[in-house]
Amino acid sequence: MSCTPLHSTPEQIPSLTGARGLAAVWVLLFHLWQTQGQPHVGFGMLDLTPFLACGYFGVDLFFVLSGYLLAPPFIRARMGLAPAPHLGLFWEHRCRRVLPAYVVQLAVLLAIAGYQGKEIPPQDIASHLTLTFNLFNNTSSLNPVYWSMPVEWNFYILLPLLALGFSRHRGLPWIVPAAIMFSVGFRILCVMALNTWGVDGLPYYRWIIQLPARLDQFSFGMGAAWLVLSGRGQALSRLATPIGLLILIPLMIRVAPLGDVFAEVRQPWLYYHCTLVGLAMACLILALSVHPTGLSARLLASPPAVFLGTISYSLYLWHFPILDWLQRLPFLPVSSRRFFLAALITCIVGACISYCLVEARFLKRRRGPEDHCERPANP
Repeated sequence: MSCTPLHSTPEQIPSLTGARGLAAVWVLLFHLWQTQGQPHVGFGMLDLTPFLACGYFGVDLFFVLSGYLLAPPFIRARMGLAPAPHLGLFWEHRCRRVLPAYVVQLAVLLAIAGYQGKEIPPQDIASHLTLTFNLFNNTSSLNPVYWSMPVEWNFYILLPLLALGFSRHRGLPWIVPAAIMFSVGFRILCVMALNTWGVDGLPYYRWIIQLPARLDQFSFGMGAAWLVLSGRGQALSRLATPIGLLILIPLMIRVAPLGDVFAEVRQPWLYYHCTLVGLAMACLILALSVHPTGLSARLLASPPAVFLGTISYSLYLWHFPILDWLQRLPFLPVSSRRFFLAALITCIVGACISYCLVEARFLKRRRGPEDHCERPANP
């Protein structure tokens, strides 16, 4: 299977690797800020508290990036620019990219839980091994950040079907507006279940953060990839950054005081929150791809940002267990600057170890250039 460049292949756009690093660090800072008691953080007139309070937007960025980076081979095939991707090979690559680091961490966390005498139900272990715990709970008893894993995993399964929404004749893709309507409608149904059945409706309401309600974010990423592949991205790219920032910055300022809009059932925010964040992220990704020499692209393409992007998946997986462990150290006060620095350094070092010992070993097994088109923006 050959790959026609998306200007260059996604993995050859350093700023997108840096964007993955930004997403992972943003989530890390969010949990670190929560661990330290959600303090006010600012420098002079600059208030960074909304940025930290909305650190979970980093997961939204991961989802949009996944749609952008994984869709091109399928969209090219629909546009008649390349043969259809081999589905078995595609899913094999997803397994090789995502599962090794996840399974190794799962084994480590289960071993620690056993050593501490914690009883993990067999069905809980089984649901983690099959990445189906989202069917029973929104979170994980082992690592809270695991909630996003089934979302990504389910997207990998649906991606070939979603790609059918892009016309062979280069017409406007119907899948993006359809995904928006479906996601918003699904969120409405989730809230209706809660309003109708109360506590008994919680098992249905919790799906509001799972893939059916996140489909629009992945479709925005796919749409951005289509704009570049179809040649329409160049004309829109100069407006992409202003539009993205005009959506994202006011949204952070307004949403930050609300806390978790889904846990608090903040209406009407929870109906369109993910849609607006996804649209903003897609605009910024489009600008980075079409204008790789812009200031933002150069910053994200810098060696530190690319380094963080390279280890971003391991950083996402390991940061929460490490923060939990550091909190238990009696000589390291949680509210201190020492804790902040120790947490940042320990999380990055832990991610490096995980990447070098696990991820890199499987990434070296890539078979050819087609892998560059399919490497995920997985958190």
